[in-house]
Amino acid sequence: MRLIQTLSQTQRTVKNMENRAEKYKAKINGDVAKQRYDATKELSVKQEKAATEDLVKIEEQVKSILSGVSTILIPYYIIFAKEIYRLKSKHTSATLEMELCGKCRKWWVRGLEPQYLNRISLLYTGMACFDVGKGLPRTGQTTSYVNYDDGWYKAGLPAGAGVRFTDNGDGTISDNATGLMWIKDPIASPGAPFDAGLTWNDAITSCEALDYAGQTDWRLPNIFEIISIVDYSKINPSINATFFPNTVNSAYWSSTANFANTKAYEVYFVDGSCSAQAFGNTYWVRPVRGGQLNH
Repeated sequence: MRLIQTLSQTQRTVKNMENRAEKYKAKINGDVAKQRYDATKELSVKQEKAATEDLVKIEEQVKSILSGVSTILIPYYIIFAKEIYRLKSKHTSATLEMELCGKCRKWWVRGLEPQYLNRISLLYTGMACFDVGKGLPRTGQTTSYVNYDDGWYKAGLPAGAGVRFTDNGDGTISDNATGLMWIKDPIASPGAPFDAGLTWNDAITSCEALDYAGQTDWRLPNIFEIISIVDYSKINPSINATFFPNTVNSAYWSSTANFANTKAYEVYFVDGSCSAQAFGNTYWVRPVRGGQLNH
């Protein structure tokens, strides 16, 4: 028995020595070494190219956001954008918010505007670190039919000449009044299943399963959220078609069920009206992300 064990150990020792010899030969073999070097170099070039493309895209997106900012400050906003872009790959959601807050405040004390820091932050992390620019939006109504009506006051955010929506260039739209991010044209991109009407349950599950524009936390908007993008100065459809093209003159689901628990509320984008409809009806869907979640 001991003889058998000794032979087995000897065989393993010989095999290990042969393996080490092969590895050593591979190290001194010029062809093998060159193949490994070329493979490593190719991977490095690909990674560097991808990183460079990301940085160029960031600069283009930030410049499109900063239409009213001094050119002297633009490089600093770009640095901020690159900093928080890297944060998301290094932190969990639990630590990201804390790190993001630190970055935002660092650049705020250096003179950058909270509203622009928020817009950049929302684009790359889905989070805003300042409360500036968050609240009830304007309805879009600018015609006053009688003094002190909606068109007279034009109440809501953004104030002054502020820009309501930002096209992020990746198929998404940021709302600078509410802090929400919307899919620009879900019928065209991402397409199916959003290129047709869905039942209420399918609308919810499809939004939850969506992975789009590098984000996976999409959801079906509640009734207040979907109403917030109605533009009551327009009809057929009652929405800003520049930022939300291809909107169907029909109903869009919200995630809000009514008291009877057999219907959910929808917004009719012909004129911005809303009503409760049976879960089994099929209506259109526009996914959203962001906002304050309390589950």
